[in-house]
Amino acid sequence: MYCEGLIVETKNYRLGDVVEVVDTLHSTAPVAENDTQYRMIRTANVRDGHLLTDTMKCVTEETYDKWTRRGTLEVGDVILTREAPMGEVGIIKRNDVRYFLGQRTLRLRPVSDVLNNEFLYYYLQGSYMQNQIGFNEGTGATVSNIRIPILLSMRMELPTLDFQLRMVQILDAIDSRIELNQQINSNLLKLSSNIVMVASLKAEQITDLQTLLSSSRKANISTDEISLDTYVSNTSLRANKRGLNTAEDYPSVKSVRSVDPGDILVGNIRPYFKKIWFADRKGGASNDVLTFHADSAVVTPEFLFGILYSDRFFDYVTTTSKGTKMPRGDKQAIELYQVGLPDKGEIASVTDVVKPMLEQVSLNERQNRQLTELRNLLLPKLLAGDIDLSNIETVMNNA
Repeated sequence: MYCEGLIVETKNYRLGDVVEVVDTLHSTAPVAENDTQYRMIRTANVRDGHLLTDTMKCVTEETYDKWTRRGTLEVGDVILTREAPMGEVGIIKRNDVRYFLGQRTLRLRPVSDVLNNEFLYYYLQGSYMQNQIGFNEGTGATVSNIRIPILLSMRMELPTLDFQLRMVQILDAIDSRIELNQQINSNLLKLSSNIVMVASLKAEQITDLQTLLSSSRKANISTDEISLDTYVSNTSLRANKRGLNTAEDYPSVKSVRSVDPGDILVGNIRPYFKKIWFADRKGGASNDVLTFHADSAVVTPEFLFGILYSDRFFDYVTTTSKGTKMPRGDKQAIELYQVGLPDKGEIASVTDVVKPMLEQVSLNERQNRQLTELRNLLLPKLLAGDIDLSNIETVMNNA
């Protein structure tokens, strides 16, 4: 490993010699009907280096005790998904909630003083480890998975502990800003939707959702006719109303459904995950995503988004969905969803309040995309020793 002409010393270790790996019980914990302090980390809760805490299911204390027989989770523990998807990484940062492993997740904890837990968290996201994890593609009967003996045999090139701590300091500063923006957005989205719902529930006129939508249906368009770089699928929509993950480039399909700014996109597969995005740029969407376009003569896009963002709407879509293993929203039932419609003056007043909130959400999402790109750019360079860490402030100013 080299750094500005200086050699950064590293030693090669077997992961199993420096990390303790704890597996979960291979069964699904029963979910509690009410909110509790005991939260289950499932694979869907681990994305892009973060734990999506607001999507976690709650359990009773009795269930928690049963599912933590193999070990509890502590602040600093690293979480790794072993399948569906494979290789996603998160870290426990809070102690005000009692987390535990759900199915297909693993707890990784350093057991040697040559490895810092936060460095392990970032190291697992680097290409060196992700390539080793990727070798397990196609190992399962139905989905790829990481077998623990294989994981324990993987190799790690570890720099000195001092180097690890300096690297962590840089990446933590970026992650902290991303998490702050996410929390701000979560609060803004909830507040804006609550403002809309108060006006809607007070309205005397009740109508079907389809009344608020443009009557012009968006037909699928050929990908040869457009030059857009944002493709939204059920996968790229974040769970629990968190917007978009990094939008994908258009896959090898012949047609997509067009998306315009102001459109509202809802994931139609397993609607209980509550996936929704208020589009802030042009793009295309797959057929597993519902696209709602407001009829400007009836309602504003911002007011419509507040209606669709609410738990009330998603509970309805979940209840009326079709299928068991892979439920999908019933489009006809969704169009018949009952909505309270205020007069145009009230809608305009509410829109004036919530529109700046949604614009700020969009700005924060854009900044988070840039910060994520920066982190992803820095991570391999830091791991390779291509950046001099002797002066952290210089590194951050030149990033």
